[in-house]
Amino acid sequence: MEAGGQPAAPHVSVILPVHNAEAWLDECLRSVLQQDFEGSMELSVFNDASKDKSMTIIEKWKVKLEDSGILVVIGGHDSPSPRGGPSSCAMWDATSTWSDERCHVRAQDPNPGPPQQIGYSKNQAIAQSSGSYLCFLDSDDAMMPQRVRLQHEAAVRHPTSIIGCQVRREPPNSTERYTRWINQLASDQLLTQVFTSHGPTVVMPTWFCSREWFSHVGPFDEGGQGVPEDLLFFYSHLRKGGGVVRVDQSLLIYRYHPKAATHSVLEAVRRRDIQNLLQGCETPGSRIFDRAVRCRDIQNLLQGCEMPGSRIFCRAVRRCGGSYVPSLRSYEAG
Repeated sequence: MEAGGQPAAPHVSVILPVHNAEAWLDECLRSVLQQDFEGSMELSVFNDASKDKSMTIIEKWKVKLEDSGILVVIGGHDSPSPRGGPSSCAMWDATSTWSDERCHVRAQDPNPGPPQQIGYSKNQAIAQSSGSYLCFLDSDDAMMPQRVRLQHEAAVRHPTSIIGCQVRREPPNSTERYTRWINQLASDQLLTQVFTSHGPTVVMPTWFCSREWFSHVGPFDEGGQGVPEDLLFFYSHLRKGGGVVRVDQSLLIYRYHPKAATHSVLEAVRRRDIQNLLQGCETPGSRIFDRAVRCRDIQNLLQGCEMPGSRIFCRAVRRCGGSYVPSLRSYEAG
């Protein structure tokens, strides 16, 4: 307790956006309960218009988590459509109030407005949390017991870095090349490989950082469905001098399935005119495509051909002249 009887702020907030995640939430929330971190923890859940039993599962686990000393903050909205993507619950605006000072349940927004995207849900979960460090978790993934402890230790040593980790992919044989890329990049490649088709060199569900640094860089882009909010944040982080560190242990079960948020990003990009992406250099996304094509590092970009990103680059290269890669058609067949 702090002076005045108020509970001390937790050391680490686990940031969990949720949307229709009943199939995975039990395993996800169990992994929060099983953390061996000895400092104080908080779970901040944002329920993004779930229509399944997600909230029932969250309320069940709230009791178990709080009995073990982990504070649980729940917020969200009930609009017909989600504002974010496959993640959790909370709503933040000037009129919202907590049920008490250390917050267990947030008020639901009576006027939720039009659908937005996953960046919105993450921002709201962060806004309603209070930990000194942020541990990001997707509702379809699960953490190993040592994740928070080991990443917190790394974040203390590297206060202006995004801390990632190695992952265990589920199902095991999905995206094998991409998984090898995630787990086997050398420490120097965490910076030199940032312009590949795979996106951030430490994947978003493994991110851990200080709240102070996130506030310096953030928030996440809320531009709409299909916007790669993690990639945009990652490049902003690098532009501001941030580092990238990976804990070389498998600390996350990283699930691959058709409802994953990655697929909404892919579909949005598929609908765009790639030529416009290559010409409109004022946008972060087009800079990535433009630089990739100018550098002609196509073979590297296409290494993970089972990933949606590589197909995007195939299309971009074809628009600019597929002759750069003689085996382009075989890569696209994937």
